[in-house]
Amino acid sequence: MPSISKVEGDKKDVMEANKELIHTINDVVATTLNHPLSEILPDKHLCYDLLADSLALLDLVLALEGKFEIEYKEEYLTDTEYVKDLYRIVNELMCRKVIN
Repeated sequence: MPSISKVEGDKKDVMEANKELIHTINDVVATTLNHPLSEILPDKHLCYDLLADSLALLDLVLALEGKFEIEYKEEYLTDTEYVKDLYRIVNELMCRKVIN
């Protein structure tokens, strides 16, 4: 069984990786949707708050696919309303990529 300090160290590594992932996604969203980085928050609605239309969402998905080398399938778009949805979906796709 791993020691508590080892588990805590692993947990901190995961948290840091998540922070980096979130920052990178925020940067892609800000750049693609032409908003200041400070406006990209987890609870911001992509369409209503950040004014992304269907073409902008497609550009965003293509940018995320290029940045993370993932396949963001069309069916994921129905679950993508908020910035935090991007965090969740990209994280899941990255985890699948590592496992495969």
